[in-house]
Amino acid sequence: HKSGVTKPVVVYGASMVQGFSSSRPGMVWTSVLSRSLDVPVVNQGYQGHGRFEPSMGEYLAAIDASAYCFFNCGGQMSVEEMREKAPPFLRKLHRARPDAPILIGEYYYVVGNKRLQVGDEKRAFVREIVAALKAEDPGFWRNLYVVEREKLFCPDDDGTIDSAHFNDRGAYRCAEAFGEVLKKALFRQDCNQF
Repeated sequence: HKSGVTKPVVVYGASMVQGFSSSRPGMVWTSVLSRSLDVPVVNQGYQGHGRFEPSMGEYLAAIDASAYCFFNCGGQMSVEEMREKAPPFLRKLHRARPDAPILIGEYYYVVGNKRLQVGDEKRAFVREIVAALKAEDPGFWRNLYVVEREKLFCPDDDGTIDSAHFNDRGAYRCAEAFGEVLKKALFRQDCNQF
């Protein structure tokens, strides 16, 4: 890889990671991300899952990753479930792989003119957990990042098939959003974006 990154970027989530509505495997946003940054990517998307299961945390920690990306704070979990499961999951993973940056994509479902209000509580949770972890130990969590919702969807709402799952255009937009933050995380480790 010309990028110099040989360890995989591991992406974990539900159907939007799996590639539910992409036209073909090469158009899943994780595939687009791999090509655009010239980094290996392991897609761990499971339709209907991605619920911060402890067993998945152990499995992901066993992968010697260059970075971990999470895009699973969506429709499959309530805010209460995320508050219960996400902190111990992230702490355990980061203790196992302290040098690997962690990126968390905000909840972003798109519904017409109200797209910025839909899911605000879940969006707030992502920012809340990242802020809380950074406050615990800023040095340890210096490589914890948020991928902002506004950058994940197409401004004209034409990037999904159902206000959630990406079409090919939306996949490119999502890959760009995660890629922008990954560039900071992988190639300028001292950058702290939140």
